Amino acid sequence: MPKQGKRSSQARRLQEAADPTTPSARLVELCREELDADRKQSPVICGAAANPNLPPEILCFLFFDGPALQALKNPALPLYLLEDPGFLSRCDRAALQNLLREEDLPHFFLSALLAHREPRLATEAAQHVRLAGEAGAEWREEAHNVLRAPSLHLSPFLLELIELGLVPVEVAARAVGASSAYPVRQVLLRGATRNAAYRPLLDLLRKVTGTRDLRGRGAPDPEVDPEPLCWLAGNDGWLRRLAARHPRTPPHLLARLAEVGDLTVQREVAAHPATPPEVLADLAGSRYLRVRLAVARNPSAGPELLARLAEDPEARIRAAVGRHPTTPGERLTQLAGDTAERVRSAVARNPACPAEALIALASDVEPAVRLGAVRNPAAPAEVRKQRLDGEYRTRQRPLPGRARMAAGDPSIHGAVSHALPPGYEANSVAAGSLPSEPDRQRPPAERLQGLGMRRRREIAANPAEAAEMLDLLSQDLQWEVRAAVAGNPSAPEAALERLSQSSTPRILFSLAGNPRLTPEHLDRLTAQCWSDTVAEALVAMHGTFAVLECLAGAQATEVRLVVARKPELPPEILNRLAGDADLEVRRAVRRHPRRSAATEAALRGAALCQASEHGLDLCQLLALSHPEQPAEGLRKGAIHRYWECRLAVALNPKAGPELLSRLACDGNRLVRAAARSQLAGEVPPRAWEPE
Repeated sequence: MPKQGKRSSQARRLQEAADPTTPSARLVELCREELDADRKQSPVICGAAANPNLPPEILCFLFFDGPALQALKNPALPLYLLEDPGFLSRCDRAALQNLLREEDLPHFFLSALLAHREPRLATEAAQHVRLAGEAGAEWREEAHNVLRAPSLHLSPFLLELIELGLVPVEVAARAVGASSAYPVRQVLLRGATRNAAYRPLLDLLRKVTGTRDLRGRGAPDPEVDPEPLCWLAGNDGWLRRLAARHPRTPPHLLARLAEVGDLTVQREVAAHPATPPEVLADLAGSRYLRVRLAVARNPSAGPELLARLAEDPEARIRAAVGRHPTTPGERLTQLAGDTAERVRSAVARNPACPAEALIALASDVEPAVRLGAVRNPAAPAEVRKQRLDGEYRTRQRPLPGRARMAAGDPSIHGAVSHALPPGYEANSVAAGSLPSEPDRQRPPAERLQGLGMRRRREIAANPAEAAEMLDLLSQDLQWEVRAAVAGNPSAPEAALERLSQSSTPRILFSLAGNPRLTPEHLDRLTAQCWSDTVAEALVAMHGTFAVLECLAGAQATEVRLVVARKPELPPEILNRLAGDADLEVRRAVRRHPRRSAATEAALRGAALCQASEHGLDLCQLLALSHPEQPAEGLRKGAIHRYWECRLAVALNPKAGPELLSRLACDGNRLVRAAARSQLAGEVPPRAWEPE
């Protein structure tokens, strides 16, 4: 009878939800009851979603957290869109993108999305098969461009894929060029050991940088052909700078690099001896100080250009012109009267400086300028005579305090006293630190009366103490005393049982290092371990397979990281950690000396699966289209709200017939075409195939 009553009540609620005459307030109440009971797709809420009396704000909410397809069938929805063109802007964007996966969408709904305030939603609606029609024969080229279009972000997931050798060499080169940080190049060095396609790129970078580890700047190989330099110049960031600084870079390529907006590239071009004069003239007018300074120091800078830079308002530029060997004499004479000391000093050291300017600089008010003039090899005889007379003799600087002390200076020894306190002995040991035999025979509570924390800690750490005393000290208020008992090999089982329930990391660390820990206490300690210091003690003292397996499944990342760094790790645990969800744990496994082929396979699968779930960028599309992507990652990508991710799955050669059949009915025209092409047995196009 109760079941029949419940069924009849549910039937009445369903009838109310579908009845067009049901008041709006009652429909809102029915929807709230169903949502509170977490029945988002129940027949009652589906009937209410299609009811024209449902208020527009509730209908808008059901697009986000309810039966969105039933809400589309509401007869009042076209009227709401006609009355308020911004109605869909109040709906959740992710819910609208999920709706665009369906192929049977009303035309009025897609037309309203074309006017959405977010351009991405409007573009996705324009790609829907109901508006754009089926894709034509050019869909392969369109899909090829779509997968290559997203920007490249140097995320930890992309660096992990490069280290595992899972991305094309073109993407690896873009990642290295996007950042001048050395860790990115270090990832490429490790990836070349796994992927042989990276080695030509690595060899080229070693020749251009002149270093084996790509760190710093060495002597570049002068035998590099211009063609690889042109390829480097066509990339981003750091690779472009390598092309700009190489001695064999042709002038036309330097002229093209000078037009790049990168300040570092322009500075390298401005300092290159093969840069054309007209390019140097353009760079001399740059608003960046470093670029103009590089032009002023360029050995190929002509007299006209140097004369122009001699009028620069920055003193560093004028000083570089005054130091340049090809600066005209009249400009050097002009700069000899400059107001900045550094400019006059640079002119005084220039061998091309005229004699009359050197005579004037020899009597300058600044000592550095006068010293530069008399040391100039082109200085007249009367100027050099001043140097022979000893006017510019180097001043004797006083010795530092430590050297004066070694020389026996009494002022230093009098200022610093090394006297020790009276009665001080460096290796003295306080007498009576260990208890005497009559003292041990007293009751424990009486012995501890009046003792400080340090004295109680010494007693707790003594292996010769009685079990009764150690049990009493395991209940001490000071954690230092309890930690000493936890590490004592003579501690009774009751004390260890009590201390194993503590939450203080230092006590658990001492307990983990106790060699007499029972299996029960060890199981409890490993199951509740959350500190890396405790895990290190457990691995060092009790590194059995059971302990390592338990710690490998701990919730704390620091604990799993300690296990992954253990050199002698069983293969089963290493393979388990290779599929860990944390990047640091997988990084430790990648660098483990005992990793095997099974470990590498687990690492590749976990890296691809995680990279396919984070952000719409090039890394995610690469992971979803990779043939080694696990089945779980493909399943999630096939229902992703972004159609680019679904397109990557549809182009994956490992996608099964079930996923392809679902994607063949997708709302996006390119996703449908790619899935149907694979179902027909055609080879899918690859976005990163070598050209």
